[in-house]
Amino acid sequence: MHRRMTGAQVLRGSTWFGVNNALSLLRVSSAETIAALCMHAIRVGEPLSQSRALRRSTRYYVAEATLASLERLRCCPYRSMPLNGLRPARGEDEVMKKALAPLVVLGLLLAAAWPAVAASRGLTVYMARGKGAVSILDQSAYQNVFKNGIFAGDKLQIDLTSGKADFLKRFFAAQIVYLSLHANPDVWVVPNGDRVGIVDLIRAYTAAGKKGPSLVIVTGCSTIHMATKVNFPAAVGITPATQKKAYLGYTTFTVGEFSDRYFRVFLGQWMQPKPDGSYRTLVEARDDAKAFIQRMLTLQGPNTGVVARFAPLDASVAGWFTIVGDSDLRVTDL
Repeated sequence: MHRRMTGAQVLRGSTWFGVNNALSLLRVSSAETIAALCMHAIRVGEPLSQSRALRRSTRYYVAEATLASLERLRCCPYRSMPLNGLRPARGEDEVMKKALAPLVVLGLLLAAAWPAVAASRGLTVYMARGKGAVSILDQSAYQNVFKNGIFAGDKLQIDLTSGKADFLKRFFAAQIVYLSLHANPDVWVVPNGDRVGIVDLIRAYTAAGKKGPSLVIVTGCSTIHMATKVNFPAAVGITPATQKKAYLGYTTFTVGEFSDRYFRVFLGQWMQPKPDGSYRTLVEARDDAKAFIQRMLTLQGPNTGVVARFAPLDASVAGWFTIVGDSDLRVTDL
């Protein structure tokens, strides 16, 4: 018979396997620090979502919804184990799996969505949602992931309202651009509904001294048509032979929400270092994002939070988009 335990008792007995193990998936030196802070907050009765030490000292931003998944462990019926115990009592295997599942999801989510601070370089990042486009960019939970996680320390603007003039100004002032919008081979529909054509981009690129973003990602339909010299990538100074710059987009139709969720992981992978300290190329980030989503699909359940939830087709996005320019581009090249 299992007796109901407090969060402190649960985590005090399973630190070796619980918080610390899940957070070790971060593969950074602060994993033990985060685990210790989680333990301390619960032992003193402080809600994790209000723990400033946890959210600031480790230089990670942990969303309240994610911390709430840890707090739910306070009502898990799991018998305490001694710290040096390496096996659960007989019959507790399934209980332990259920109790620790939120922690495993947390560790994986942090590993992809909250990159190490070393990846933040004060970059200028512009993200825009076009009018009428169904996108994650106008959802506060995802905005927190971008602002306080993936691009923490960078100069990020998420644009939901601009017209053509402001859109073009912000586009060419940025080093990284992510657009979630309606499009066709000739037109992008920007936040206020204005239409930006290839000619508009060519003129703005020329006015900017032929300087533009190093990475452009467009989750809109059919923006890559390379049969002619007049195309979206070329309009912003990117051709198949371009080095240290890249344009990512689609040659045909795409579903925006699938692409948005995929690229949220892709950008997290691209911005953070690998375990050996090196940074991923676009191709490596493409493949690792797919693998990450596939792992998350096996872990998610009915209570999985929105930013950790994926659809089966999200992983397929890795095979849908095309890279024009330097497929070996790394964030350290910017």
